[in-house]
Amino acid sequence: MPPFTNQSPASMAIQQGGIVTPAPQGMAERILRGLDYVFTGRSPLRVQPWFGAGEPPRTVAPDEVKGRRFDFPWGLNTTTRVRQYEAYTFDQLKALADNCVLLRLAIETRKDQMAKLVWSIQPRKKAGAIKRPVADDRCQRLEDFFQMPDRENSWQDWLRELLEEMFVIDAVSIYARRAITGAMFSLELINGAEVKPIVDQNTGRVPRPPEAAYQRILKGMPAAEYTTDELIYAPRNKRVSKLYGFSVVEQIVMTVNTALRRDVFTLQYFTEGNIPEALITLPPEWDIHKVAEFQAYWDALHEGNTAARRHARFVQGGTNIQFTREADLKGEFDEWLARVIMFAFSLPPLPFVKNQNRSSAETAYEVSLEEGLEPLMVWIKGLVDRAIAKLWGWPDLEFVWDDTEKLEEIERAGKNIQLVRAGIISIDEAREEEGKEPLGMGPACFGIGPLGYMFVEDMASPEARQATMEALQPPQMGVDPVTGEPIMLESASGPSQDGILSGVPSSVLEAVGLTPDGRVSSSLLPSGVASASTDPLVGSLLQTSRRTGRPGMSFSKSGQVRGINGHRLAKRSRLLPGRRPPEDHNGGM
Repeated sequence: MPPFTNQSPASMAIQQGGIVTPAPQGMAERILRGLDYVFTGRSPLRVQPWFGAGEPPRTVAPDEVKGRRFDFPWGLNTTTRVRQYEAYTFDQLKALADNCVLLRLAIETRKDQMAKLVWSIQPRKKAGAIKRPVADDRCQRLEDFFQMPDRENSWQDWLRELLEEMFVIDAVSIYARRAITGAMFSLELINGAEVKPIVDQNTGRVPRPPEAAYQRILKGMPAAEYTTDELIYAPRNKRVSKLYGFSVVEQIVMTVNTALRRDVFTLQYFTEGNIPEALITLPPEWDIHKVAEFQAYWDALHEGNTAARRHARFVQGGTNIQFTREADLKGEFDEWLARVIMFAFSLPPLPFVKNQNRSSAETAYEVSLEEGLEPLMVWIKGLVDRAIAKLWGWPDLEFVWDDTEKLEEIERAGKNIQLVRAGIISIDEAREEEGKEPLGMGPACFGIGPLGYMFVEDMASPEARQATMEALQPPQMGVDPVTGEPIMLESASGPSQDGILSGVPSSVLEAVGLTPDGRVSSSLLPSGVASASTDPLVGSLLQTSRRTGRPGMSFSKSGQVRGINGHRLAKRSRLLPGRRPPEDHNGGM
């Protein structure tokens, strides 16, 4: 082994007569890049940018954390306090809801509105179907079960408790108790403020059965564990970065706190304070003993049930009265608090604000009810549907609000009416949707044609369109060459005018100045009508008779002629004593 020396390898080589050959330029750089590729996996062919951003640091976590829900605190599952990392505790939220008057009124109002709604269990509609399948005995069994879900409270009471949990702490917890046979026995609400969610250590999500997903904290200790098959934990307003729901009370906690302090201020106005209601001055020559004597006299004279601080005080220095303060028990600030709290529940603040225009107030009331109730109804429906599918295993059945079902039917009927009138669908198609037999009619457009409608297939015919346009032309008036009276000229394509009004009662013709053959007779005109040819009643009656072959008359309940084609006869109606004519000439034809 050669002795140790401080000389470099190059110096030793020269002393021993060797030749030192320098390494090729860039070789060291290539070696370093190769080593970098071996240890980091970065390609040596990639050129480093000039003053670049640099390479990101290497990841240190395993692949299992790629789907982690959020960066939860380390050791989250080991805590024994519910909402340990939240700003407000469940007890604080409950205290706010119990003591704020406006908040409690809003909560109870929504509970009342939801509890009165009618519901049912029905089969789900199949894709593209209009009607539901026929309900079977399972629907009746579920309806009987939910009449008393926990075997103790009715549906209305059970729902009110559930809504209380949702509005205040947003931690609805339903324990699914099963019988010995495995069948569902009851759905029992438990205090959601005592339930602590457990997260998967890698993903941060709810563990799947058979692993426990929730713990019940009682007396500060873990008392019970539940899987997702045993407990339905249903926050309404979930957030990705939070384990717990975001309740309505928590959303307006600062406003509620302010309203509470406002209530305390109002209460103290009547119960606390050391400033008297008023100061009344007395003659300056009175000494303190005289003032005290008069004060006692005044108090005894006006003593009542109010506190002593409400009494006026007498002081020396004159004979005037000075009030120290004015009561400000209600103002715009109180209205603002009411508006914010009611808006959080989509309720109208009308009882707590100044009077509004009646129509606008009613509109605001209806809109707020619709906007507030529908989301709650959808959420309750989803919760019950989840229970039916998961606990009973019947995903083909669903919870249905009857009011919503009826509203959908009314909207569908109105839509069908519009489609039928436009000729998009036929009456038969609309009848088939309602489960009725067809009549053999094709689609038609209403409001056009001699009869007030035309079939779509006729509209495609040029001859039919031309006939329709000619029939819609107004009647042309002329003069009889023999008598010199004005008459309606007969169109080449129109119907014959002979006897066209023969079915009209003579009293009606006399009232409008017409003869049964369509002639206009000035002698028959009632007083007040200057010209029969310009009378709107005459023109309207003749035009309708020419187009449809029948006049459009309307009658009162007693059979009197009330109008023709929408024109009221007014005073002329007393000239028509005749009863209602036969059905062939009834009004509106």
